[in-house]
Amino acid sequence: MEPKKRSVGASERDEFLRAVWRAMGAETTQAERFVFVDECSTNVSLRPLYAWSPRGERAHCSAPRNWGKNVTLLCMLCSMTLSAMGPSLAVEGATTRAVFEAYVEEALVPSLHPEQVVVMDNLLRPTRERG
Repeated sequence: MEPKKRSVGASERDEFLRAVWRAMGAETTQAERFVFVDECSTNVSLRPLYAWSPRGERAHCSAPRNWGKNVTLLCMLCSMTLSAMGPSLAVEGATTRAVFEAYVEEALVPSLHPEQVVVMDNLLRPTRERG
């Protein structure tokens, strides 16, 4: 046996449901209708990952001692339009329920057009009613 590179697929992927969707409406659905909402996070400490030095010498650099908080970006992507990127929201720290609801109500919903389809990944279902 020889070691081989693995091809990893999502465990949630259901080939039967994918085939049903393709048969029922994939060809009749207009790509322009899809809007994707996603989030990403980064730390803005501007710490360099690499440094340069002459060959054979150690590369010295300095980095901030205090990292600070992460910055999270919530963004709407319209893949089939010229603008491509819709309203965005940057927050310090992680995305909370209140932040996400504010983004949806104040930025996302007003920018949507009738019959657009919103696609979100890693969406957790709310466990309680809004108050």
